[in-house]
This record gives sequence, C-alpha cells and structure tokens, in this order.
Amino acid sequence: MTILRLARIVLDVVSFTILIGGIIVLSYQEFFDRTPPQERLSGVIFSATDPTREPRVGESFQVEWKTTPHIRDCPGEVENELKQGSSTWPFLTRSAFNPPMGSTSFLPPPWLLASSVPGPAVYHVTTWWYCSPLSKFLLHYFDLHFHPIIQTGPDIPFTILPIPKAESQP
Repeated sequence: MTILRLARIVLDVVSFTILIGGIIVLSYQEFFDRTPPQERLSGVIFSATDPTREPRVGESFQVEWKTTPHIRDCPGEVENELKQGSSTWPFLTRSAFNPPMGSTSFLPPPWLLASSVPGPAVYHVTTWWYCSPLSKFLLHYFDLHFHPIIQTGPDIPFTILPIPKAESQP
C-alpha cells in the first residue's frame, strides 16, 4: 500500500511540474517573445510601371524591402502613410505580407499616389503582427486585436516626379 501511495505522490509531482512548465512556456510565447517575423532594414521605392525611376504623380509605386531572414508566418496588418511637408496621406490598412521562409527581401503589392504633388516625400509604415497562439486565436475567431508585436519603419525618403509636359497636355 505504501508503494502505491508513493507512486501516486510521484505522479502528482510530475503532473504538477508539467502543468507549471506548460504555463511558463505559454506565458513566454505570449508576453516575452516579441520577435517579429522579420525586421525591415531598408527599402527602395520605384515606379510600378518603370522600375528604373521614382514614381510620378498619380502613378502606382512599389517598395522593395531588405529584411532580416523571415523566420515565421504571422497574421498582421500594415498601415502606410505618405508624408509631404506638413501633409500626411494615409493609405488603407491591409493584411501584412508574409514572404517565403528565409527570404531577406520582399515586394508587397503596389500603392497608388492619387493625392500627391511633385516633390520630396517620406513613406512611413507600421505593422501589427499577431504571432502568439492567443493573439492568433482572438484575431481569427473574434476579430480582437490583442497584444500585437508593433513594428515601425524604417521611413523611406523619395521624390515624387511631376508628370512630363508631353503627357500632361491633351
């Protein structure tokens, strides 16, 4: 009888240790692992129709990002802004782009420079990543944005070119 009691006590201790270890691991994933899927290091902006030049007024543009290696896929949202002087034009927020694993650059879909004017500008980006299991669950099933990893920048200065005179006159 004492051997069975001792075995039960050992089993209870092992079960309790596994339970506490699981809670610690999940807590680490949820609150302490704040590593984004990749970190943007630098970016280049160019015309979506002619990659050899910067974009013109009213033209779509693309951003090619150089990043640290992509280590995991996470759902997320991206908010982009175009700053010119004292004006800021927000673009619509859209789903974050997950490039292939291990890649060190990516090219998200193009943006349109609809309300811009010729001259210097700055492209600003903020991404909210939902990488933890609890964040993914709440986002997927309840559309709750809980404890995201927030990644800002780097900002990319560039010049918006004017429309050539031959194209601007009918």
